[in-house]
Amino acid sequence: SYKEFKKKLSSMPKDQEVIFYCESAQEEHAAQRAEEYADKGFGKVKVLGNGLKAWRKAGYRIEEDR
Repeated sequence: SYKEFKKKLSSMPKDQEVIFYCESAQEEHAAQRAEEYADKGFGKVKVLGNGLKAWRKAGYRIEEDR
């Protein structure tokens, strides 16, 4: 979850790859988050194209929050 991510943020190195995604194919929120974290100095920030639904449809594994 985003709350858990924010808790880990202070211990994450700035060169850590961070990938933001939206549940749907609309990437507006993910793009906004990516820009926000790039502005905070994270150099490897990306947006998952076509969102989580496309990832699932392609058959890729998802690790759920516990």
